[in-house]
Amino acid sequence: GVRKPRGVGGGGGAGFGVFANGTRWGCVAERWAHTCALLCAGQVVCGIAIAGSASALLYQFMKMSGIVLGALMVVIGLLGVVGSAIKNRPMLNLYLVGALFGVMLTFQYIGELGREVTVDCALAELDVRTINLSTAMKKSKDKELFASIYSRMDEM
Repeated sequence: GVRKPRGVGGGGGAGFGVFANGTRWGCVAERWAHTCALLCAGQVVCGIAIAGSASALLYQFMKMSGIVLGALMVVIGLLGVVGSAIKNRPMLNLYLVGALFGVMLTFQYIGELGREVTVDCALAELDVRTINLSTAMKKSKDKELFASIYSRMDEM
């Protein structure tokens, strides 16, 4: 009998159909290209989410860092989507380098954000303690003792 080419259907091939552009969707390279495009699109969505949440919830340096990181992730993700769509290997290599750079920046951003939250919470706790001490000082008869404690805490 006549044997059909691999991936065209029938027996033994990996393919089950054909895309609109004529390529087989069972082809391993096509599956990787589509998987890459989907992951890159996911990176674009994550970049938009990071930039949006940073602009809505953070202040000053962390806000700007989040927006820049989100924009970088969007640009790198779009580069990967386009590179996988046109099957351009140098563009995909550039995407890979950019994605690794983005991962490193993301871990650094998460660490900075954690430190900033810790410092902000400590400052808020110190402010609450100062207000409580000030209130206690106003109610107490030993004003000199509380004044010295208050001034020492204020110096911290």
